[in-house]
Amino acid sequence: MAYTPAGNVTSSAGLSHLAAILYRKKALDRLQKKFRFRTACSKDMLQRQSGRTVQFFRYTNLSANTTPTTEGTVGTSLSLTSKIVQATVSQYSAFITVSDLLEATAIDPIVTNAAELLGYQAGLSVDVITRNVIDAESANTNQALLASYLRVSDLRAS
Repeated sequence: MAYTPAGNVTSSAGLSHLAAILYRKKALDRLQKKFRFRTACSKDMLQRQSGRTVQFFRYTNLSANTTPTTEGTVGTSLSLTSKIVQATVSQYSAFITVSDLLEATAIDPIVTNAAELLGYQAGLSVDVITRNVIDAESANTNQALLASYLRVSDLRAS
């Protein structure tokens, strides 16, 4: 007796209801950057009703003294200098709208997932803005870098 292949397969026209898709109700993990630059900063609170800009000052480091003095003589007095640093508070915003029908019928907790995405965006925004400020400030320094790029240890060394 000869072999007869199956007459019904998953692509048979009369069995289209079997072409179902299994959806996992949990999204796959996303690759996310680690936030590193915020940890190099000092926290400070801006008092209410005091304006948007705060001003700090920082003394300028003295350079290395590589010239020996003659025994018994008093060296030359050095001058102190400082630098004014300002920070201006800015507001950033973003939102995601979800219809009530989408929330009720989505296969995943869409509002929770949207909130997590917004939270990551907020953290990434703070990290990038902080990095940009650090990069701008490091352009004005004569501190030698410990590697070929600016690191947190360079900032702590100055």
